[in-house]
Amino acid sequence: MNDDERNRAARAKYLSLESPVDRFASSSPASSTTSSSRSTTRTLTTTKTTTSSSKSSNSVIDLLKGHPNDAHLPSAAMSRILLRMSKELSKELSSPSTCLNYGDEAGNKSFLSHLASYIGPDCDVKNLFVTNGISHGLDMLTAVLRPSDPSSSFVVFVEKPSYFLASSIFRNHGATVLPAPMLPTGGVDASALALALSSPSLSASTTLLYTIPTNHNPTGFTYDLKQRRHLARTCAAHGCYLVADEVYHFLDWSASGPPPRLYAASGKDPFVVSVGSFTKVFSPGVRCGWVEADEALVARLVSRGFIQSMGGAAPFTGEVMRVALETGEVNVHLEGLKREYKTRSTAMAAMLRTCPKITIPFVPTGGYFMWLKISGVKPSFVGDLRAKHGLVVMDGSAAGMDVGEEDGVYVRLCFACLDT
Repeated sequence: MNDDERNRAARAKYLSLESPVDRFASSSPASSTTSSSRSTTRTLTTTKTTTSSSKSSNSVIDLLKGHPNDAHLPSAAMSRILLRMSKELSKELSSPSTCLNYGDEAGNKSFLSHLASYIGPDCDVKNLFVTNGISHGLDMLTAVLRPSDPSSSFVVFVEKPSYFLASSIFRNHGATVLPAPMLPTGGVDASALALALSSPSLSASTTLLYTIPTNHNPTGFTYDLKQRRHLARTCAAHGCYLVADEVYHFLDWSASGPPPRLYAASGKDPFVVSVGSFTKVFSPGVRCGWVEADEALVARLVSRGFIQSMGGAAPFTGEVMRVALETGEVNVHLEGLKREYKTRSTAMAAMLRTCPKITIPFVPTGGYFMWLKISGVKPSFVGDLRAKHGLVVMDGSAAGMDVGEEDGVYVRLCFACLDT
């Protein structure tokens, strides 16, 4: 089995390797052009996987999974990073590097320092806790924020629509998950949320709101600064924790850049938490992220038994990312991703606009996804796409968005996996 076959097998045969690895990683825009063997006309192709049975073989085009194209993984950059690490380690044979030993519970100081600089000038090391990614951060936060008394009520509000796997994390910790509907213009209806939080039935409950404020999954919407502050004030006024999944925050190609992170926008309110990761901006396989929160909450995360036992969540991968940050590999790779994904999303939107039944509520300026309303079709439409055309997309109902039988459907498309 060659390298291409191993990669496809490891990723469930969802992604192809049509483009040279790291072809876009140069800071020069000219380097993002496709191979000369391709047509100069801008077209989009997707990964096709072949499924076989005793009766037939058919090709499937997958726009469902939120995975990057393998051509957009930082293979060459990682080779340089690991080579530098190996040289540094070879000089420390008499005193092994701290990244090979148990680490500091919140994260090794050298990595935290570089991480804080990467996040922004308003980020303080004392407010950071290193995780294995967004899902790990959400799981840990839920564990420390849920009531210690199992008989007490724990309610988590989740945007409607939202990331389809988040709710299971909260339910695993005994939470009741309720929808927080988003307005047609984007963002949670803060007034409706305030009414819900004021309900006598929640007076003795621990409450939490989960939001994706920048380049939202699935809608692509970004909360502006005023909305962020209003939502933070609303939650704080009702003692509700506001947990912001900011995995797409830095993957933003809008002209003005993203608004401040929600934790920073709130004035570092103790009820607000930002959860970040290098998953989408560098590499999913690195499994390195962070929680940015009030010192008291960071201390609660640090005090978790398994963190105390293991000596921090990611000493070695933290060192990998320290080198990646220190050498500028993260920023170079991220700029390449922005160019590539902007090209793909723009081309996808242009093609979709040719169909009068399709509406794009929020044209992406970052992230991975495009959210569509397709009018005049029945809910069976999404299943028919796969059965008749081999096209796999996410049905909006999976993200919590249902429409009437005759009103059409919502679907989510991933443009990050596309070739151009």
